[in-house]
Amino acid sequence: MPIRQRFRNIFSRNTDVPAPDGLSKEDGSPKQDSLQQLTTISPANILVSYMPDASLPERLWDQAYDALKIQDAALVQAYEKILSRHLHGQGLNSPVMDADKNVIAQDNAHTRRTQMRRLIDEGLNNTAQEAKLKETIGTATQFIFAAKDIISSAIQATPQAALAWAGVCVALEMIQNPIASTEANRIGIEYVIKRMDWYWNLSSIILKESPNDNDGGFGSIRRELETQVVDLYKALLLYEIKSVCFYYRSRGLVLLRDIAKLDDWNGDIRAIQNAERIFNDGSNTLVDLKKVSNLEQLVKYAEMQSTTQMTREDQQCMKDLRLTDPSADKKRIEQTKGGLLHDAYSWILNNPDYQHWRNNKESRLLWIKGDPGKGKTMLLCGIINELDQHSIGSGTAHVIYFFCQATDNQLNNAAAVLRGLIFMLINKQPSLISHLRKEYDQAGGKLFEGSNTWIALSDILAAILQDPTLKATYLVVDALDECTSDLQKLLDMIVDTSSTSSRVKWIVSSRNWSQIEERLRRAEQKAKLSLELNADSVSNAVDVYIRERVHRLAILKGYDEETCDAIRTYLSDNANDTFLWVALVCQNLEKYQRWKVLRMLGEFPLGLDSLYRQMTNQVLSMNDASDVSLCKRILAIMTSVYRPITLRELGRLIDIPGNLSDDINFLEEIVALCGSFLTIRDDTIYFVHQSAKDHLTSNEEAVSAIFPSGSEDTHLGIFFQSIQAMEAILRTNIYQLSHFDNFISNDINLPDPDPLSPIDYSCLYWVKHLCEGIASKISTEYQNTLADNGALDVFVRKHLLHWLESLSLLRHVSDAVISITKLVALLTARSTQGKLVTFLQDAHRFLLYNKRAIEIAPLQVYSAALLFSPMKSLIREAFLHETPSWIYSRPINEDQWSPCLQTLEGHQGPVMSLIYLDNNQIAAASMDGTIKIWDVITGTCLRSPAGIEGFSALISLKNGRLASDSKGGIIQIWDPTTGDERIATGLKSGKIKIWDLNAGICIQTLEGHNGSIQALDSYGDDRIISGSSDKTVRIWDISTGECIQTLTGHTGVVRSVAYSTDGQIASASGDCTIKIWDAATGECVQTLTGHESGVFSVAYSTDGQIASTSGDNTIKIWDAATGVCTRTLKGHSGTSLTVAFLDNGQLASSSIDMTIKIWDLHATANVEARTSGYHDRPVRSLAVSEDGRIASGSEDGTMRIWDIAGKCVQILERHASGISAIDFSKDGRLVISCSFGGAIKVLDADTGLCVKTLETSSEEYTLSVMFSPGGRYAAAPIGRRIKIWDVVTWTCIHTLEAHERFFSSASFSSTDDHIVSASIDCTIKLWDTATGACVRTFMADRKFDPSSLAFSSDAQYIASELSNGIIEIWHLSTETCIRSFYIGWTRWLSFDTRTNSRLYCDLGAFELDLDSDMSLAEESPRVSFQGYGISRDGEWVIKDGKPMLWLPPEHRAIHCIIKGSTVFLGCDSGRVLKLQFSESGPD
Repeated sequence: MPIRQRFRNIFSRNTDVPAPDGLSKEDGSPKQDSLQQLTTISPANILVSYMPDASLPERLWDQAYDALKIQDAALVQAYEKILSRHLHGQGLNSPVMDADKNVIAQDNAHTRRTQMRRLIDEGLNNTAQEAKLKETIGTATQFIFAAKDIISSAIQATPQAALAWAGVCVALEMIQNPIASTEANRIGIEYVIKRMDWYWNLSSIILKESPNDNDGGFGSIRRELETQVVDLYKALLLYEIKSVCFYYRSRGLVLLRDIAKLDDWNGDIRAIQNAERIFNDGSNTLVDLKKVSNLEQLVKYAEMQSTTQMTREDQQCMKDLRLTDPSADKKRIEQTKGGLLHDAYSWILNNPDYQHWRNNKESRLLWIKGDPGKGKTMLLCGIINELDQHSIGSGTAHVIYFFCQATDNQLNNAAAVLRGLIFMLINKQPSLISHLRKEYDQAGGKLFEGSNTWIALSDILAAILQDPTLKATYLVVDALDECTSDLQKLLDMIVDTSSTSSRVKWIVSSRNWSQIEERLRRAEQKAKLSLELNADSVSNAVDVYIRERVHRLAILKGYDEETCDAIRTYLSDNANDTFLWVALVCQNLEKYQRWKVLRMLGEFPLGLDSLYRQMTNQVLSMNDASDVSLCKRILAIMTSVYRPITLRELGRLIDIPGNLSDDINFLEEIVALCGSFLTIRDDTIYFVHQSAKDHLTSNEEAVSAIFPSGSEDTHLGIFFQSIQAMEAILRTNIYQLSHFDNFISNDINLPDPDPLSPIDYSCLYWVKHLCEGIASKISTEYQNTLADNGALDVFVRKHLLHWLESLSLLRHVSDAVISITKLVALLTARSTQGKLVTFLQDAHRFLLYNKRAIEIAPLQVYSAALLFSPMKSLIREAFLHETPSWIYSRPINEDQWSPCLQTLEGHQGPVMSLIYLDNNQIAAASMDGTIKIWDVITGTCLRSPAGIEGFSALISLKNGRLASDSKGGIIQIWDPTTGDERIATGLKSGKIKIWDLNAGICIQTLEGHNGSIQALDSYGDDRIISGSSDKTVRIWDISTGECIQTLTGHTGVVRSVAYSTDGQIASASGDCTIKIWDAATGECVQTLTGHESGVFSVAYSTDGQIASTSGDNTIKIWDAATGVCTRTLKGHSGTSLTVAFLDNGQLASSSIDMTIKIWDLHATANVEARTSGYHDRPVRSLAVSEDGRIASGSEDGTMRIWDIAGKCVQILERHASGISAIDFSKDGRLVISCSFGGAIKVLDADTGLCVKTLETSSEEYTLSVMFSPGGRYAAAPIGRRIKIWDVVTWTCIHTLEAHERFFSSASFSSTDDHIVSASIDCTIKLWDTATGACVRTFMADRKFDPSSLAFSSDAQYIASELSNGIIEIWHLSTETCIRSFYIGWTRWLSFDTRTNSRLYCDLGAFELDLDSDMSLAEESPRVSFQGYGISRDGEWVIKDGKPMLWLPPEHRAIHCIIKGSTVFLGCDSGRVLKLQFSESGPD
């Protein structure tokens, strides 16, 4: 009989809650149709126990509860007995018995409801710790499952190990069931509580009685809906009641039920959702039919309720998405243009073309086109209002819109359009945020940055528009001609969605551009409305606009009726149906006195171009030459900037006295001198219309006047003014932030006024203006700008770090990478030699290495970035004086930058595969189930397509798509340009399937391998190469489906294959070799040896190199022609898994350490990037002597002694295997060490020689070894024993054997009289070191074994850390646990030598308050850490529990020691660091 079935049979006879009639006697779960049966009893047939004045939702809840008491009497009875016990203060851990009394009052329904909610809340709290533990275990088991195939493959040759592994897999499967059950319940109960609250509120509105209910059958529909609400409440209540029983059962019985899968929480949720659908269908019908006066309020209320359910994560996602609020843009546009006139747009509502689009379901695209100034934008504003009003009235449609604006970089590109549309859609229908969160949860705010933003956003919008819950939607995009970036992509997307989304209709507007018409021509059902072909209607609308503008002028200037008539007549006769011409003329008329108006009318030229010429001439003919010069500079700047600038930004870009640059009134005055070209909104300067900017940049007269020396001079002028402004303002810590609260993820409080606001534009664009301005300049004057000691050199040497800080505050660090890259390229292209180019190259390396820290916290640019850069880095040397004064000592780093350009962090699991996608991007697949697309120039994660569960690997296909291979034997094909999933096929069986990507069907299966497919590559048009666990490489002809070559010779699994352009194949194997094959003959022509462990990946470069990665943590570069290894790269702290060649002599590698590294193969620095003395493998143990020396032990078997300056002064005699622990003797003369092989050695710290070998080897691990504080003894826990040696004679005086299972920790008392030991059998024992007798035994929590121990200095207390993160304090004399604190996992514990009331760990120190009268049962206060420590994730040195100093990946610790304000780190990279800080830390 299967094990699970036996559990079911056993448990069915031992339930602690009697099985009610609606439950199966076999498994205690609802019968398949039990929830459906709940809907068969009508509320009319139930004895309802509700109060007479109960509200409608209360009455329906009571009906549902009473119905459950009839249908599931036993279950409800059990629940009420649990509640009875709770109300009487009885224990809740024992089973519910038949004899227990039910004392719940059945006549007070309100009390019943509040009691249930309270019982659920307390149940969740009581089981929170258990759930957290299961979540931790679940994460570990998922990781093991992810590596299951790898482990199975590795041990298949050893039958005993394979049998044991099979048992482990069965046990893990059983462990997984309770974890999944608990997670499903907690997710489900949160859902149920939210839905109960939601329908409680909604039902009171939907089912509200009205005088019209009896008309048209609405009363009967409402009563039917009441029945459906009761059915829904019953399903929700059943889940809540079952959850209560689950929380208060015996936890052992719960575990058994979970192992046997007796509670189907997911099935119960599905039944609830089915009941929800029934009710929602009925309520939607009522809403559609019931035309009552409060319908609009109902819609708004429902939307408000949905919005309130948006989580904090959702809100942050929306905050990052928001580039602009289109509704605010619409209001701004209407106000700027003088308000929306109904009579000026109403004509289009009756236009036949518009009517056809509006009323014909098949017509989904309307293009409104017209020349500049024809009023297209205001026309669309009017259409939006009309559609919006109708939609609010019916509640059946959304109106979504976006207004493009060429003069604003935030509003003039296709990605901005999609961001605006998606933002409005989610605001209207919050449930749609799930489509955005799928991508956002992987990439965060960077989803909306970079070259792949369009790809991600178009996928998201397409998914939203295909969502079956989406209401009918009108999408309106104005001024397509002002979309200056990716317009064709936007047009194609509009056409495609108009054809595929039946619930979506588009309206777009633009000028009469042929390129727009060409792209829109593909739309099958479209309408085109030309304003020129509707001249009469437009003319009438312009007349309406003229009457309104003249009316306003009359009020403002006091015109009489005769003057008004004259102006109206003039404007009507000359407007040529152009709103903008009318607006500009009226704007000019405002400047003249009343008596001059009639004389001026004839002086305004006809047509926009003529008017613009006159406006230009007016500016150029002003009497004051200085005013003319100033206006020309302003107009030149405004036509050259890359986004609209503020008045304060303009003040820094023009050459005016410093005291005027921030004078807003003065700046407004000088902008006003520029005629009607410019307008100011919210202190930001815009062109009055895009056509105005077009005139100034295309009209020859205007160009020659504004740019007399060419536009390049203007760009250079902006550059010079920008660096002058930045030099005047930038400084260290410009916002005066604390070193603890400068995290960009938090909301930084901006100073008022913001010191960066005048130079915001300059910080972002000064490099771009320099490159644009100097592109064609060859004069000596401009060459000097780029020379040593020139303007650029002086600025970067003084303000580089200040500039990087400001860009971090502005959240544009990636732009700094691009800017410095451009500067280096500019200098290199112009063959500029000197110190400046070298300085900037070093700045580029500095920024790439420290980018993550600077992005997280701006002030890290002065601390971590300088501290961990190479000793001879030019940036470090130039700015070392900026290092904060609270950093007392600095680590000894490498002299030069390593070949590793940057480390990309973000994956949550080992990065199993990566490939190069061209365009400076790589795709990486991780065991965390995600695929991330990275920009290798900036190190930014551009996007993360929806991943697959478990292990993922990437394969490069001929067609440019990506194939991701999962642990389930599934390959998913991705198009990296769109992220769309194309096909899936299974590989576990050794088969290869070929799919038709368009039809989505498997057209061919290739069979021949006898093991699973491990690697694929392709070449030519019809060849595939495969590598398998059967140790062979096969070449396939996919045109025939035949295997044309089988390449044999490897003795291990073939993990990677690669094809070279010269007809050779490289294969990497677990046998530690790489073989080179002739693809034509199948002959092995070379075998490359040198790796010390299995080879995981191999790749060809285009210049005849081979790169390989191995389990020995190295990357090797080989000459493909000779087979010689030309260099070895080290830097990953774990096995290097995959490698890929990039452009420009760069290489990308991924590792089990969850990082991706980008390498520069042209780098001349030491290839191992090591400073003399570093270990080759991770440092597992550290010890500090009384005189401040450090002893370190590494996985490579070496041990080293470091002086107080951090310099290696001695290398000790090594072990044959990795070091597990190391310790100094009291006098510092000896070092004791143990290895993973079981050897224990005593060494002379001065000579490095072994003076005594205490153990040579052991079948049981020796994970700890120590000297006693008094120096008399040495001890080592070995398996289940502890050995104690006398350090004078080095004889073993005691072998303590008492624990049933392995030791986990041991510690001496300060007087050497006792030693305490802990075991994974959950016992703690106290031993007398003189006699070897066990004097006390303490029982820790049986669920969690102790992992760390510490003795108090007076030997009165022992502190033990449990595996669940709980610290227990034991009083030795009473043998009781007197305190319990949760602090989370730590690496070690120690008492303060001066007091028993302070305990130290790697997170810092915390007070114990041992003298208080607080009982153990009381809830302990939250632990507040003091002093220095290391964060749980290892990324930060912390002070008082707050992050203070970022640690680069190479400097993150496996082992650490904290001594006051000194931090010692033993790193994964083999480094040993000593960091000393001030006692007080940062101010």
